Amino acid sequence: MSNIFLHEVDKSWCQSNGKPARNVRLIRFADDMVLLARTETEAVKTWERLQAEFGALKLKINQEKSKVTGVENGFRFLGFEFLKKQGRMLYMRPCDKAKKNIVKQVREVTRSFKRSERLDMVIKTLNPVLIGWCTYFRVGNSSRVFHWVDWCVRNELQLWMRYKHQCSWYRAKARWNYRFLHEKCRLYRLVGKVSHLEGLRRTLPEECGRRAGYGKTVCPVR
Repeated sequence: MSNIFLHEVDKSWCQSNGKPARNVRLIRFADDMVLLARTETEAVKTWERLQAEFGALKLKINQEKSKVTGVENGFRFLGFEFLKKQGRMLYMRPCDKAKKNIVKQVREVTRSFKRSERLDMVIKTLNPVLIGWCTYFRVGNSSRVFHWVDWCVRNELQLWMRYKHQCSWYRAKARWNYRFLHEKCRLYRLVGKVSHLEGLRRTLPEECGRRAGYGKTVCPVR
């Protein structure tokens, strides 16, 4: 329904070849959209014009979720947060709501199993949830978020195993650790799955034909 109604809006903002008809670019997915302008004045005028077009179509804009902002303050679109820090490139990473949602899903899946169930069955059900979320968000600057989500997943499984075996939190952490869960039980790991969009790639510094490295294993910086 959104695509049917808003197709008229698309035609006034885009040429037949898909290129923007004006300096301001409209990006839309169903009923979610972003207007990209170069100046605040241009953004305000464009926003007023868009609201008038919606009014002509007898559609209402959700004012609580709509605002005029700059990349320095950040904005959210389709689960991603876009933010440009001073002197740095544009960051595109999972927003707080997306992070809360995946942690909630992991908790619901894990706690839906009885304590008598086997750990491998819990992981088998959990992996598709993690794979789906990772596949969607892997195109951004999601590395730090992926580290955090992996930690939350292990934490939830360790808590489940702690109650299952009635042991201390320290013992649960030590017994069902990173290596046991990811390598032996094949728990899906988000870390290492990031695949940046071309415009978000960092420039790789080179010296004497060698790329800069990071981490204990000296992996190429990407």
